[in-house]
Amino acid sequence: MGLKIIKKICTAPVKYIPSVFYPVYASRLGRQIKKKFNLSRGIFCLSFDNDYRADNVAAELLLPELANRNIPVTWAVIGKWVEEFKDFHLKAISAGHELMNHSWSHPDSPELRPEDARKFDSLSDLEVFEEINKNHDFCFEHLNYKMKGFRFPHFRFHPAAKEILKKLGYEYTSNEFSMDSSEWGVPYKNEILEIPLAGIPRRPGRTVESYRLFRNPDGLYKNEDQFFLDFESLLHATEKYGLVTCIYLDAIDMAQLKRPHFNEYLDTLCRHDIDVLTYGEVARRLNDGAFER
Repeated sequence: MGLKIIKKICTAPVKYIPSVFYPVYASRLGRQIKKKFNLSRGIFCLSFDNDYRADNVAAELLLPELANRNIPVTWAVIGKWVEEFKDFHLKAISAGHELMNHSWSHPDSPELRPEDARKFDSLSDLEVFEEINKNHDFCFEHLNYKMKGFRFPHFRFHPAAKEILKKLGYEYTSNEFSMDSSEWGVPYKNEILEIPLAGIPRRPGRTVESYRLFRNPDGLYKNEDQFFLDFESLLHATEKYGLVTCIYLDAIDMAQLKRPHFNEYLDTLCRHDIDVLTYGEVARRLNDGAFER
């Protein structure tokens, strides 16, 4: 308990006075990552959580733009949507993208589980097993695709998940925010590699959350211009400090962007001297750089 209190005290200035402390934090983070993983430059990983039917519809519209720029991404997929949108997921795999397990029905999805408002951390161990295994097995049987990573629905941790993922041979998870992770943003291995989501330089205690822009504003963004500037500042920090930067977006929000359009986000990403990888490739590179040396 004492260590948790100390951590909160130490991270508070970084969270709430980022203009002063973020460069110091990012510089230290970059040095730790370089030392631990033997990386020569920054890595950026773009992922999409396809939680809603509209996300899956919008996701297919993004595929050509990603292909035009040779940008690989990771799609956090829900089994029931994979079943309904099988063609999209086959196209994504064929295009070189990655699928990440995001459960079978995403508790507490109002579209997929309208009769059950429980969140993932309220499920029984057996229900967690079914949520993870059913999606894994469906993608293997119907897409001939074996997933290697997992993200908790709504980032709701469940203690039963770890053993299930280990038995499936999963290589990574991405469930923690950098400033709340055990190593403050450095990927770490506790039997399974955890690759935290990056904090925004303007608000290091928060990660990129596109649904806060249009659908559920909470004051994180004033407008689309600020959202773009946050994205751009993350790319700059990744390149300057040699960070491993992972973010998640929602496809439905990207389809609505106008100032600028999502194409400009992708073009901006391509202009930076960083490696753009899927989560699976990030995990392999980190494992090769540190844990197997």
